[in-house]
Amino acid sequence: DWGLVPWAAGTHAPDEKPLGPKTYAQVFELLLRLKANLLWPAMHKVTTPFNADPANAALADRYAIIMGSSHAEPMLRNNVGEWTAPAEDFDYLKNPDGVRRYWDARVHSNARYESIWTLGMRGIHDSGMVGPKTVEERRATLERIFA
Repeated sequence: DWGLVPWAAGTHAPDEKPLGPKTYAQVFELLLRLKANLLWPAMHKVTTPFNADPANAALADRYAIIMGSSHAEPMLRNNVGEWTAPAEDFDYLKNPDGVRRYWDARVHSNARYESIWTLGMRGIHDSGMVGPKTVEERRATLERIFA
């Protein structure tokens, strides 16, 4: 957010939303030069979600970069930029079908690419899990999600 986005917008890729395929090509090349092949993209309000542009995932595949997502963005979903329903609807107890459809959409779009699929449950933008109040309720919800 503070280094890559301004660099891309000001020098390398001023014509694309932060961050797009032109910038990711440079990042992927750098990763390979450093003998790395795994990336968790930034998922903040200032950045365009990685998978908003299907060219990004195809490019990662072409570079043999494995994409993942953090504990706060399960199933390769950028909850800040991609969950469009009210934040309180990101509640697996009250809206399991809606949350599963949201995750399934990413599985269908990215299943052909090598990825690390984080499975868990947080609120939008790494806030606490919506719904369950106690540790026992959270544990039971996670067990239900994993099952």
